[in-house]
Amino acid sequence: MASPGPEIKKVGSMKIPGIVDKLADLGKTTQYKQHEISAAEAGNMWNKLVARYDLTESIMIKMNYIKDADLEKEVRYLLKKINRQIIELEKVMAEHAVSLALQPASEIKITENISSVTDRYIYIRIYQSLKRFLPVHMVAFQQSTSPKLREMFKTFLLEEMDLFERFQDFGRKSNLLPPQPEYVNEKLVERIKPTVMEAA
Repeated sequence: MASPGPEIKKVGSMKIPGIVDKLADLGKTTQYKQHEISAAEAGNMWNKLVARYDLTESIMIKMNYIKDADLEKEVRYLLKKINRQIIELEKVMAEHAVSLALQPASEIKITENISSVTDRYIYIRIYQSLKRFLPVHMVAFQQSTSPKLREMFKTFLLEEMDLFERFQDFGRKSNLLPPQPEYVNEKLVERIKPTVMEAA
């Protein structure tokens, strides 16, 4: 009877190149890691972090005026995703000694009730902010020369697309997103108009 072969252990779901990359990072100093990224990549990370700080602060202010429970739920989900990206950005920037911007307050409470700040107003402002993020992610991905950072920017882009799509669908279903003008071909409309006999 043949002896059993060597036991093969799976290392989670991590691929071998990923393990090699992590082992290669061990022992590297922060000063050394500075040379692994370009000035454009450092600038893109800083800009992304500042944009997320600003959006987080803006959302926390607006949350004081949200009246609809479903909208608040969607905004909290969005805020959770953005905060996760912030944590990842801060970690990578610290590893490469990229200066961090001033963090926003962890909580903003406003007791004054302003009736003019409606749920539609809040939704549209957040929606437009998400829309502006998408091309920024693409530029960062294109300019990145580091495989690690390029993968991070790619992940952010895909996540942002999902968040934008989810928030847009919610706005349509809740009638918070203004309807887009329909495209109408006048010649086609004239051609398919029923005749008097067809209408009868």
